[in-house]
Amino acid sequence: MIILDIPKSGRCGDFVFYMRRRILCRRRYVVPRNARTAPQRRMRRAFGAIAKAWRERLTEEQRQAWVASGAKVRSQPRLWQSGPLFGAMHFEGINSARARIGREMIFWPPERVVFGPNPVEELTLSRVNGRLRLRLRISGPVTGDLMVFGQAPCSAGRKKWRHGAFLGLLPAPQAGESDITDLYVQKYGEPEPGKKVFIRTRQQKDGWEGRDHDLSQVVLAPLPHNRAGLDLPHIHRASHSISVSCAMHKGAVPKQYRSTSQATPVRRRRGTVCPRGVRQVGRLWRAGLRPETRRKSHCLYLWRGS
Repeated sequence: MIILDIPKSGRCGDFVFYMRRRILCRRRYVVPRNARTAPQRRMRRAFGAIAKAWRERLTEEQRQAWVASGAKVRSQPRLWQSGPLFGAMHFEGINSARARIGREMIFWPPERVVFGPNPVEELTLSRVNGRLRLRLRISGPVTGDLMVFGQAPCSAGRKKWRHGAFLGLLPAPQAGESDITDLYVQKYGEPEPGKKVFIRTRQQKDGWEGRDHDLSQVVLAPLPHNRAGLDLPHIHRASHSISVSCAMHKGAVPKQYRSTSQATPVRRRRGTVCPRGVRQVGRLWRAGLRPETRRKSHCLYLWRGS
């Protein structure tokens, strides 16, 4: 629901406010369904362990180091505003990103990483032995860990990423391509023809994450192995007895003029008796055919021939 009010974001009472294309919208708050999947339980345990480590395992010197490092990092913009991170927020952000890919916890803030262009160039979908294969084309060297996210197969008309999940780290590329079929099929199954597949990649090193790079492709229908079963239109080939040097003709002509190889005009003056060849024009018009005619001065020319 679109409303007129000052920009807001988040929950307020029974409603949730959010911005969509710089327009303020509102919806009722609904308690999300707790699926309790294995990845959700694993990340919840990781968040609990990180929060406990900030209180109990870190020394005061380490906390002050995280506070000084977090003051140099800006938060994600919300309503076009952002600010520096607290020490605990910076510690949780770095270690939660590492816990997602199975890395151990670190207790000293790492140096900031500046990422280059994302090496993933293109998503290609192909069929090998009747099975769909998803491959990512790599255009450059992979530095650090490359995270791969996926979205369930959706309508081909969708344009943007929505509600995806972490699939795993990018497998080692071979011949410039990395096969992510097993990662995707294990999570969502093999997509049906006509559906669109969204893949998101993100660089990570020492807990620092780069920008998201989204790719998408539409799954094409498989080709049949036996092309003889295809319903293809019959192609009529020209006979050897027909001369290809004949003049082009539009329409139909009487039988007695089909043997000629060149089109010849028949001239008739107004008020005179029509020749026999010109009388056939009336029959052609009644049959729904239109012979090619042309007027010049006070004469009518009927082009007849092959």
